[in-house]
Amino acid sequence: MNVLQAVSYFGAERILKYLMKILIDDEAARKELVSYAEPNGGNLAIHFAVLKGNKRIIDILLEEFNADPKATTGNGLNVVHCAA
Repeated sequence: MNVLQAVSYFGAERILKYLMKILIDDEAARKELVSYAEPNGGNLAIHFAVLKGNKRIIDILLEEFNADPKATTGNGLNVVHCAA
């Protein structure tokens, strides 16, 4: 699990906003963080945020980190599956 996934899972919005601020000029780092799939289930940060139902975190991931709303887990589940 990377830092963005942990922040998304635990709903640490202040830390997410801090990451957003320090990575404002580093698009490659934001992309690397948001597209990292954890090795056990292939979950991305967006999946963790959706599983926890944190709309503010989801919005930040989509708008500021360009998370892929169609991303699938290692088991083929998409964001809508995780929400259900």
